[in-house]
Amino acid sequence: MALLLIALATLPCQASVREFEEDVEFHFTGTQIQHWRTTSAALQRATGFFGSRLALRSATGSHHAWSGDRVVIQLRESMPWPAQDIASVGLQADRQVTPNTWILQASDAWAAARAAHQLASHPAILHAAPVLQHPVRLHSRFAPRPYDPFFTLQWHLENRDADGHRLGPDINPRGAWTFTRGAGVNIGICDSGFETTHPDLAAAALGAPHFDFIRNLPVASITDPHGTCVAGLAAARGDNGIGVTGVAPAATLTSLTVFDEGGNLATEERTMDMYQYRPGEIQVLNLSWGNADPTQLGVSTLESIGISNAITSGRGGRGVILVHAGGNGRYINPTHGTLDANANDDATGNDPRFIDVAAVRNDGRAASYSNPGACLLVGALSGDQNDPIARTENLVTTDQVGTAGLNWSDLGTLADYAHGSSGFNGTSASTPLVSGIAALMLAANPALTYRDVQQIFVLASHYYDASDPAVHANGAGFQVGDNQGYGIPNATEAVQLARTWINRPPLVTLRFPTNTLLDIPDDGLRVLATGTNLTSTSLRCLPARGPHPDDPTAELPLTFVGVAAAELTPGLLHGRAALIERSGASTRDQIQRAARAGASFAVIYNSFLRNEFFTPDGTDYVTIPAVVIGENDGRALAARLQGGEQVRAQLHLDKARLSFAVTNTLVCEHVGLRVRTDHPRRGDLRITLRSPSGTRSVLQRLNSDTSPGPDNWTYWSVQHFYEPSAGLWTAEFADETSSAHGFVREAELIVLGVPIVDADADGLDDNWELKWFGSLAFGPADDPDLDGLTNAREQILATDPSASSRPLVMELGPYDTSGRLRFSWPGQEGAEYQLFGSPVAGPSGEATLIGRIPGRFPETDIVLQPSGTHQFFWLQTIGPGPAVR
Repeated sequence: MALLLIALATLPCQASVREFEEDVEFHFTGTQIQHWRTTSAALQRATGFFGSRLALRSATGSHHAWSGDRVVIQLRESMPWPAQDIASVGLQADRQVTPNTWILQASDAWAAARAAHQLASHPAILHAAPVLQHPVRLHSRFAPRPYDPFFTLQWHLENRDADGHRLGPDINPRGAWTFTRGAGVNIGICDSGFETTHPDLAAAALGAPHFDFIRNLPVASITDPHGTCVAGLAAARGDNGIGVTGVAPAATLTSLTVFDEGGNLATEERTMDMYQYRPGEIQVLNLSWGNADPTQLGVSTLESIGISNAITSGRGGRGVILVHAGGNGRYINPTHGTLDANANDDATGNDPRFIDVAAVRNDGRAASYSNPGACLLVGALSGDQNDPIARTENLVTTDQVGTAGLNWSDLGTLADYAHGSSGFNGTSASTPLVSGIAALMLAANPALTYRDVQQIFVLASHYYDASDPAVHANGAGFQVGDNQGYGIPNATEAVQLARTWINRPPLVTLRFPTNTLLDIPDDGLRVLATGTNLTSTSLRCLPARGPHPDDPTAELPLTFVGVAAAELTPGLLHGRAALIERSGASTRDQIQRAARAGASFAVIYNSFLRNEFFTPDGTDYVTIPAVVIGENDGRALAARLQGGEQVRAQLHLDKARLSFAVTNTLVCEHVGLRVRTDHPRRGDLRITLRSPSGTRSVLQRLNSDTSPGPDNWTYWSVQHFYEPSAGLWTAEFADETSSAHGFVREAELIVLGVPIVDADADGLDDNWELKWFGSLAFGPADDPDLDGLTNAREQILATDPSASSRPLVMELGPYDTSGRLRFSWPGQEGAEYQLFGSPVAGPSGEATLIGRIPGRFPETDIVLQPSGTHQFFWLQTIGPGPAVR
């Protein structure tokens, strides 16, 4: 149990604000910025400044300040005091600061600004400007809440209710904004062009090297509203008193138009030019597009050259950060469950030099349309209004001004922004959030390479969907899955890691080719059944979309539960398998009821589609393996069970295997499998790769592609990050439907990583282990100092794994302008934190329990409204947690 005490003093009261006419230009002299404009009342936040005041922004929109009712005048040397001119503009001398410098009083802030503007051109006056209040604040753990009026609608940035209670995941940028807002980093929006004159984008786009690759002209062209929506999510100007805030609100934006008015991508030559365009000026390229077809889409020779140049020449050889949308084709035909686009089938996002991004809704689950794939590095938030179970609001972002954009009918305050049913969603929306975080990282540490940025995302991303059956711990202890990679990135954590990051050593590539001819068994997924009066029989089946029987299940007694229309008796199916009749009800619900009753797997048959085989829709997140057999086979099994016969069943996948023995000791990064087959129907195949640590990457699953292949396709997986390379890697090939048969002709394992000394093949360098522990006894997922950082993580971060790197320090800062405060501290999964408040220092009988907060790594927080003029708070840790320092 640990205790931490913190004292809090009352914050200053808020001052009232007077509004004036908007968008009037003033010119002052003697100030760092001389050209100013008045701005909207939304900018006029209370900051303790007394009296009337006027909110100002610089002509470029990059700075803001407040002016009051006093003016500073400084005369040129030897010039007489212009008393008549001073009086004519309504000013009265109030205070002499130096022999030639005075502070004068005006009737109000508006009069002061007008007077200073008039006197700025006076030949005797060197300095004429209102006394300004600049946006300088006490340093805080969190940046002030942006005062852009629609920030409260941007749940992807801060997903909380009006009182600050967390509603779901967000990307948490406010802690990052205390260090950087992305200044000095340029994000190239490779899209349909964006509206560079939009009030929320103009400052970011000013002076950027825009280019139209459709017309081959150095201009910013717009062919569709899509690009404007993307740009706003990445870097709409924040704290300008209008609209929305981007993830990197001080970054600049370049419009790179690569789609024409018909939605067609530019030629291969022009996309090559796009990748290598201004690689010294553009640090991040955002590609919110990808393969729109279930067939595999390769990268052309020209495009490959452009990508290579972006990596080798971009950012002084550190590589342009390439961020790609994972795709929206999870279902091709939801009515019949026809499958299925996969992120690995798009060679761009599948490329290990790219960051491939999934879409995640506001409860932490991957969006219903978001493609799965072993190449997905992270997932970021997006709308999902088509999901019948958890409808998620679309993202609010910039839209083309007027009626030209997505929001073509709204003429209200949100007229120039996509929102509500006209808002923005898809992996197109999640991708610029990741691009924005990448820009924040580079602003915090420009020395990061593209590999460093990728690995910070691995370390700074977290899962919020505890019930996703695809999530598993890899051999290094990191949670990863097919639906959203390593989870949702935390911008604050990413920037903190970037600031102290030690660049990774150079990359080594290992290749292990084989041309062994391998026969892929046709129609290999089976239900194997035996019974009292039933000789062993093998039944054809198709898999549901959830957990897959890549390894044979146990042979278990089969129980017929009918249509399972209601909850089954708890424990009824413990140690058994369920036979379910599908009669039109949700197959997902039927499987889950069987799982809750204890079933280890489920076998389903139709009672209204005759003998049709199908892959059941909506079963991505069922918790047990399930298959569909034909109606005739199902009715025969049901009759035996209802007649009292004992039947046992097993799910079995007949497959071909290739093994690769690796003796090199690397810490893995990306791992690839190049495959060449002669199979006439690619979509029939399931291809997986299992590492020596036991982690299985699903590289291809059953889908609707009827073309031959895969033919010389390399599937890349991110799921083996920081695992050891040495040992036996196994590629498995299965054919899960009938009528087509083929062979694996060639295969090659490709391992990218960093060499280490690793005699015990655990992914930890032996010298590192001996330095800190004196032995090789600990593993990569162990946490000997109980600070929440595994050994694998501490090795990458070069921190001490034997002593806590995360002392229990509670930070606080303003949550919003209402006086609410945000308390935060290093959090630990599995711990509980109790926050107490007291009028006296230290735990006492007068302490009041304010809240019990479940621990979350890496940071846990609570927002509350303090009471009293002074108050002390103390934190109690129950369960594992960081030590007090």
